[in-house]
Amino acid sequence: FKRMDLPDELQLAPVMAFTNTADGKYLAAGNFFGVIPYEGRYDALRPTGFYFDKTKNTFVTNFSVEGIDGEVRDAKWINYAGNNKVLVLARNNQQLVFLKPNMK
Repeated sequence: FKRMDLPDELQLAPVMAFTNTADGKYLAAGNFFGVIPYEGRYDALRPTGFYFDKTKNTFVTNFSVEGIDGEVRDAKWINYAGNNKVLVLARNNQQLVFLKPNMK
């Protein structure tokens, strides 16, 4: 097996949650605030979408979700009325975030 690194955007802070996206790609989210003041918070990771590009043989990021702050601990898809889906991001000591996929 060949070792492959995730994109730089996914190495800015600890990744705590992975899930697939509605279009078959993946979403990573995380951050960690529970550190001593000397280290500073690890808060540079926005929820970020990525996929594996077989032609380039590498991972590529394709979007990030703006405006989501905090420590994301889990990401799950749930079904609601009409067989629609919504992505739920669970953040440490904060309200849940509900995201509807941008499907056409």
